[in-house]
Amino acid sequence: MLSLSAVSLATLGVASAASLGDGLWRTFGHQTALPITAADAQKDGWVNITSCDPDLGILYAQAASGVSEKHPLGLYFTAMGQVAGVQATIYGDNRKVGPAAPDNLVEKGYWKKDGEETWHMDVSFRAPDEMCSTSSSSNINGDRVVINQNTLKQSIPLTAGEAQAKKWTQGSCMSVSIEEYNSGTSYY
Repeated sequence: MLSLSAVSLATLGVASAASLGDGLWRTFGHQTALPITAADAQKDGWVNITSCDPDLGILYAQAASGVSEKHPLGLYFTAMGQVAGVQATIYGDNRKVGPAAPDNLVEKGYWKKDGEETWHMDVSFRAPDEMCSTSSSSNINGDRVVINQNTLKQSIPLTAGEAQAKKWTQGSCMSVSIEEYNSGTSYY
């Protein structure tokens, strides 16, 4: 099932339906705080690797060559330097289960194929009109979660009420106090 836990990031702080909070952490494998401004990203060694995409923002990676197997996470920022989203890249193939990105999720547009055994997913936290704007937002981390805002445009509900209204079903795989819902999209 495609679920809210598929994006291995957590936003915490003053979270509500109109805000994603005031912090960003990578939680897969270990919890690591991520920069939420372009200035902090540059101080932490992140490198601007693209110009501003009107749907996604400006992509930063941990190396000038871009994302890699060693550093598969990219961060998007607005032209004003506010966090705008993330890019997760996956690699490889497994003889028992197939490619890291299941074919049906590639076909449906969740994973974008980059190479022979490489795929990525962009997750946006802001509206397209904020990405290349010279205005800043009062929402520190944005106000939405959209998978592949430049192609698929799959909005993720931010509250249980929104998830239920969209007919998402409640999940049960989280061991912490977080409500998880999924859209019924199967991984396989």
